[in-house]
Amino acid sequence: VNRRTETYDGIDVCGRRLADEIRTVAAAHPDLQRISVIGHSMGGLLARYAIGLLYSPATGRIAGLAPAHFITLATPHVGCDAEGLAQ
Repeated sequence: VNRRTETYDGIDVCGRRLADEIRTVAAAHPDLQRISVIGHSMGGLLARYAIGLLYSPATGRIAGLAPAHFITLATPHVGCDAEGLAQ
């Protein structure tokens, strides 16, 4: 979904592309019941953004699926301490 230079489009654009892909897969497989999302580094930010777009507070579902797991690895959820890196 987000390959090579497409990742330069930003979290919001890439996150929407991921959300669209999840919707497409969920629609193509009506037997799916649950969803787990795993992201590494920037992929964790994209996953979090996509889940935010797909989550329905009324049903507690993500793209119509029951949430199972949300796992991120080495994801900068609170940004990066650029000042600290410079020291």
